[in-house]
Amino acid sequence: MIMFTSKQWRSCRFSRIEERKQIQSYLLDNRCWHYITICIKVSYSLIKIL
Repeated sequence: MIMFTSKQWRSCRFSRIEERKQIQSYLLDNRCWHYITICIKVSYSLIKIL
C-alpha cells in the first residue's frame, strides 16, 4: 500500500478524484486484507483438493 501513502500519490491529480479516494480508503482498511487472506486460504485449499 506504499502507492497510496507516498508523496507522489498525494501530489498526483488522480489522487483527488472521489472514486480513487474510495478505493484508497478501502485498500487501507484492515478488514479488506482480512477478507483477502480468507479468500486466498479457501482458494488454496480448493485448488489443492482438485
